[in-house]
Amino acid sequence: MKIRILAFPLVLFLFVYSFTACTKTTNQTNTIYDTTVVVKKDTVIKKDTVTKVDTIASPKNPIIGQWTGTYTIDGNVAFGSFYFSWSLFPDHSMVERSGGPNGAAYTAVGTWSLAADSTVTVNITGTGTSSTVIGHETAKYSSVTGKMTNGKTNYTNGNPETHSFTLSRVGDQ
Repeated sequence: MKIRILAFPLVLFLFVYSFTACTKTTNQTNTIYDTTVVVKKDTVIKKDTVTKVDTIASPKNPIIGQWTGTYTIDGNVAFGSFYFSWSLFPDHSMVERSGGPNGAAYTAVGTWSLAADSTVTVNITGTGTSSTVIGHETAKYSSVTGKMTNGKTNYTNGNPETHSFTLSRVGDQ
């Protein structure tokens, strides 16, 4: 009987083992997708900004470049108007060319500056057909119109003459 008691669990073990050891399992791969949706709301704040047109970073008619126009001699308007031009450079240097009575021609060099109120100030020294000029000039600059208006020239080397001038910007330079 001892053998039967030992044989029964052994047979039972072999029976169970033989069926489970040969069992084939099927592995399945399941892909699970997880979608997260994040909704953000944008808040738009509209602000009105007033910008003075003459102070825009890239104005339509920048001050750097060629300006041409005419001037008149304030004390003798009967002489008529004469050619007048400025070439303004980024380093604040400039060249002035102008004509005068009896075919006179002048070339001057100097410096220029632009004030917050759009006033251009020029200091020049130059030579002409018959004299040397040293002067101080001012005008009102407008990037909108491309003009320098209310121009005034005062000579500082003893010449009592004053001039009035207007300049217009030449092209897109």
